[in-house]
Amino acid sequence: MPQKVKVFISYACKDKNLRERLDSHLSSLKRQDYIDVWHDRDVGAGRDWKREIDVHLNDAQVILLLVSADFLASDYCYGIEMKRALERHELGEARVIPVILRPVYWEGMPFSHLQALPTAARPVTGPGWRNQDEAFADIVRGLRRAIAAHRRKVDWILIKAICDWADGNKGQDKSTRQQLAADNAVRFTLHMLKQGGFVKDSASIPPASARPNGGSASPAPERGTLLRAYDVHASWVVAVTWEPNGTRIASAGGDGTVRVWDAETGEGLFTYRGHTRLLNVANIQATVYTVAWAPEGLRIASAGDGTQVQVWNATTGQILTRYQGHSGLLSNVFAIAWSPDGKRIVSACSTIGLDKTLHLWDTVTGQLLNRYSVPSGLMPNFSVLSVAWSPDGTRIAATCEGKVIRVWNTETGHLASTYRFRSDMASHIAWSPDSRYLAAALTDHTAQVWDTFTGTVVGIYHGHTQGVRYIAWSPDGTAIATASNDRKVHIWEPLTSKRIYIYWRHDNWVTSVAWSPDGTRIASGSNDKTVHIWHV
Repeated sequence: MPQKVKVFISYACKDKNLRERLDSHLSSLKRQDYIDVWHDRDVGAGRDWKREIDVHLNDAQVILLLVSADFLASDYCYGIEMKRALERHELGEARVIPVILRPVYWEGMPFSHLQALPTAARPVTGPGWRNQDEAFADIVRGLRRAIAAHRRKVDWILIKAICDWADGNKGQDKSTRQQLAADNAVRFTLHMLKQGGFVKDSASIPPASARPNGGSASPAPERGTLLRAYDVHASWVVAVTWEPNGTRIASAGGDGTVRVWDAETGEGLFTYRGHTRLLNVANIQATVYTVAWAPEGLRIASAGDGTQVQVWNATTGQILTRYQGHSGLLSNVFAIAWSPDGKRIVSACSTIGLDKTLHLWDTVTGQLLNRYSVPSGLMPNFSVLSVAWSPDGTRIAATCEGKVIRVWNTETGHLASTYRFRSDMASHIAWSPDSRYLAAALTDHTAQVWDTFTGTVVGIYHGHTQGVRYIAWSPDGTAIATASNDRKVHIWEPLTSKRIYIYWRHDNWVTSVAWSPDGTRIASGSNDKTVHIWHV
């Protein structure tokens, strides 16, 4: 069994109650002997508290910064604990994770480049959660993933060190190499044991009592291993989305249906048939172009041929809301996005008509709340292929004609920024989990990433050989998956554009791609009428 990962919590005194709630939620990881948590309340009577803090801060492998206005105002938290934590992070000795407790402006802070928790850096006490327990549970899941990544990194350090040693000592005689190998083996073993051991992430392995006959756990599959092929659709698959808790998948396409199915077993759970046939012509089904799961996991929104957007119960299929505010000839709704709190949807109808706006509307009443104008010249046609709501809830982005992406402020409704590209069209756009970066899939075979804080291009990926149709960020923001007409899904690093992996098992265009919420699997939909679930 690997050693417990040592977690240090830095927080302001005024956030004591929230820290205690977090500590309670971390009990599940503590009881699995997964983590050992320390904070200043653990200093015993009569002990030198500053020395105790220094010792544990310098010994921790994961450091949580509980961010609030009081944390930033504290000279000790900000000037001493955070400074030392970031020093250790830069040296690779520890991983620092900001945890946003209360709403506060923290852009430009020394830790602002780090992936924060909860998801999308939504404050625990903010309006983005049904209750604080939901936010704290999200933090625990994120911390668990971070610790699993830390342990995998430890294993890789050992492997890389051995390979580097081998390459650097090829010229030595056999006896010298053997002696160096023995010395380095001891050195590396001691270092890795201190870091938590070499075994695979125990959190992903069920206890013996939960496994058949108490047997040993199966090894994790290799990256790209096909776990499930879902082939029930009668036509091309256009859209795929995971349920927020990762247990179900919804897929849609040219057969006019949205199918909800179990991600683990592939069992079909429900088929939604609310979208009517195109032009009411026999044997011609309406294509469902877009499907999106509500943040709370209880509702699904879908749209396609025609002007309607439908919101329905994700378990029963009962229609809850029909938005009918769009209009025009030869209309298709290609783009919808939920607000992070699940109360609103933004949608765009590609059409021939006078209405050249994005619509923002209430998901319960269907009432139109706002419009965002998109200049499209004198031509009567209007087309928006993708919209994306930033995870922090502050901005809406849309792919627009004229080789431009426009971004609006959701509070004021005003145009906030524009991002131009050379390709004829952006097929799809997506925000990074921390709402800082905006990525676009382009028809010129590339994908592009902008830093929305600076307005600059930080990455261009050139790996595909045909147009890129879809783009999706990993839950931790460290990787991007792109789907292309070249029948492949590429995984790559957003800031370096370095290729990580290519998935090649589809037999036709790959139209959509989605990461599982835990970041371990990808679902990809294709014109070959299948959805593949594969290991990342």
